[in-house]
Amino acid sequence: MNLLTAKRTARVLADRGGYNLYAAGMNPLIFEEFIGEILDRDLEPVVWEPFSGPSAKRFLDFSESVMVNLISYDLNPMDDRVMNMDSTMNGPRVSIGGILFHPPYFGSAPLSGSAGDIGRIRDMDEYKQALRSTIQLGAAMMAPSSLVCVVGRHYRFDGKPIHLDAIMGELMENEGFRLLDVWISTPDIVQIMEKL
Repeated sequence: MNLLTAKRTARVLADRGGYNLYAAGMNPLIFEEFIGEILDRDLEPVVWEPFSGPSAKRFLDFSESVMVNLISYDLNPMDDRVMNMDSTMNGPRVSIGGILFHPPYFGSAPLSGSAGDIGRIRDMDEYKQALRSTIQLGAAMMAPSSLVCVVGRHYRFDGKPIHLDAIMGELMENEGFRLLDVWISTPDIVQIMEKL
């Protein structure tokens, strides 16, 4: 499936509100629908969130309510259930059925004081390598047919357009994933990908 073609017929997710798009927030319906996909496919009910953020509490509460184990990492955790871990260096230590991949955007403000914060990276190749490391760590703990929910958007940095959805899609495909579906939750573009 081609990303550009899939975006033309993508399913639009309702805006639930209650989140800040400009402070690493994400429509919670994206996460809930992704968890539904994992449960419908009867995959391992364990999901890794390598870049947790302000939505962590909401996602952790929802996961507990549907009996899915959400393993969240962050360099500046805001919830006691989130592990203070660098996901570019440490992956999940158990088999997972899915990954919620909503990384800090290239050129964004750092979200922590940690040297491992990819929000600090200002070189696109270095940024891609950090994401690639995280993808590889997660993929190593996934069986074939496991799912990844990749959230990105189009934006500008230093006057240049950044198409994070295309960047992420290419990185995922290079690591052995294929595109299954695309959802739109403006301004986010959501790719549901499957491990081959």
